[in-house]
Amino acid sequence: MGVVAEQMYRRDKLVKTEFYNDFLKKVGGESAVGVTIVREEGRSFLLSTLTSSTDPEANRPAAEVLTKLAPHLRRAFRHFRGTTGAKSISDIGATLFDAVNIGMAVIGDRGLVKSVSTEAMRVVDAGKCARINMLGKLKFCTEEADDILTQMLDRSYEGPRSVSCVVDTVKLTFIQVMKDRLSFYFEGPTIVVLMERGAGRQNGGFDIVHFSNVHKLTAAETRAFAGIMAGKNVDEIAREADLSRETIRSQLKGLYAKTGTGGQIDLLRMVGKIIH
Repeated sequence: MGVVAEQMYRRDKLVKTEFYNDFLKKVGGESAVGVTIVREEGRSFLLSTLTSSTDPEANRPAAEVLTKLAPHLRRAFRHFRGTTGAKSISDIGATLFDAVNIGMAVIGDRGLVKSVSTEAMRVVDAGKCARINMLGKLKFCTEEADDILTQMLDRSYEGPRSVSCVVDTVKLTFIQVMKDRLSFYFEGPTIVVLMERGAGRQNGGFDIVHFSNVHKLTAAETRAFAGIMAGKNVDEIAREADLSRETIRSQLKGLYAKTGTGGQIDLLRMVGKIIH
């Protein structure tokens, strides 16, 4: 409902404020009418117009116009907020990451899932790392991962834009999408969650994620390494990744070169020394 300024703040108090003397009066304003478009979770989006009239009754017709406009403005607000970049992010990213067996989920304001790639749904369906609850929110199987997502979805968050952790044998990477100020206000934060299966702590406590970071392995090399650690041969790794033997062999060559090992036996011997 549209209101005149006097309904919100008495004029005899308004004229004593810095806002009135340093701004409103200098731009020729004496009062205002306004309407609340959206109010949710402690946040409000208001539309106000200034007027040179000090008569509340003279300003009331303008407030009534805003009352009639409010439903349309509310629909426009929700349309703008709903027409985000999440679709383009998911369309491009899901195809790209699914190609290397990395799942991707796009999470919006209030933790609601905007999109989930095919590979990410496999992680969710497995039930050991994450799930989507009845409210459409992505929840993880550890408090640490849930806390990371909650913090990064806070509008006042000022931490790193990329944070990783491991849940079961899945490496999760949380990435905060950069936005301009206007988009951030309307849409709220957007977090992309990457899910790498087989990249977590396994094999007697050996931390594949840490090993991968130390040796600067790519996601593809890490996946091939995880396959070797699981006792799989080149054909099995290629079949699971839906890639050719030659591609997997090329990834293994990169893995051996970066770890300074001469082949699979040397690599497993190196891992054995780390474990013990």
